Amino acid sequence: MEDLWPENLVSAKERMPVEILRDQAVLLGQKTRNLLEGRVKRIEPSDMVGLGDFAWAFSIVSPALGNYSYRLFAIRYGADVYPVTFDVEEVITQELPTWAPKLSKGNNRTLLAHSEAEFIEVVRAILGSERTRKLIAAILAQVTDPTDRPSSAGMNSISSEKTTSHSLNSEANP
Repeated sequence: MEDLWPENLVSAKERMPVEILRDQAVLLGQKTRNLLEGRVKRIEPSDMVGLGDFAWAFSIVSPALGNYSYRLFAIRYGADVYPVTFDVEEVITQELPTWAPKLSKGNNRTLLAHSEAEFIEVVRAILGSERTRKLIAAILAQVTDPTDRPSSAGMNSISSEKTTSHSLNSEANP
């Protein structure tokens, strides 16, 4: 049988958004001495506004609290991957820099990323938001004695890198 498929059928240039989220989930565990974990779980695209082929939720989980889970945000994308649509709490989107692209005027929960670089910038901004830091501190407070919590130096590194890139495309897609 003759193979008609091209040699370079699968390109490994671009990381999938879910891979990037899984990496961040692992890092949350490391930063909190595994008192908290990040969890990336496939969800039904219908659980988000609009349509997309793939949908994932990023949650903060506390194994010590019976796997208490707080969904921080969700993403959705199609087979072409970009753009990626984010569904985020309004309080977080209000904290984000002005470059963060909103899906439409009046929609304060939905953000778009048109490339891997933009996706990383949006995730960095969400993870480094004051709301995320407060949630992590509140959940950790339920789990640990105040003298046994991970150092603030480790937690500060969650958002120590200020976002300097303002290259996100601010055009809204219908």
